[in-house]
Amino acid sequence: MIDGIPSPPSGLGDDPISAVIAVIFLIIAIPFLVLGLIALVELLLVLLLLPVALAGRVFFGRHWVIEARKGFSVEWDERAGDWQTSGLRIHEVAEALERGVGLPPRSDVSAS
Repeated sequence: MIDGIPSPPSGLGDDPISAVIAVIFLIIAIPFLVLGLIALVELLLVLLLLPVALAGRVFFGRHWVIEARKGFSVEWDERAGDWQTSGLRIHEVAEALERGVGLPPRSDVSAS
């Protein structure tokens, strides 16, 4: 105690039983720590590669697929062409659904 302030507890203790308990907890915790580290490395790798993959799709003209879902099931999908064409087509489909017209017919934008 320093100047009337109690000191916090200092770990498990100094006896051998406390050491055994600490080793058991460490053995139990190691797999969780390793899995957490692997998941963190995988997430960082995905976050590192995501901009490269998106840039490749945008700049090299890969076709984008737009889809309308009901819950988790895909009700309608269509290849929409490049980045700008897919953005316009998404707005067209969303407006048709908002008006209650239903899903639009498929267009042949990406037939080339």
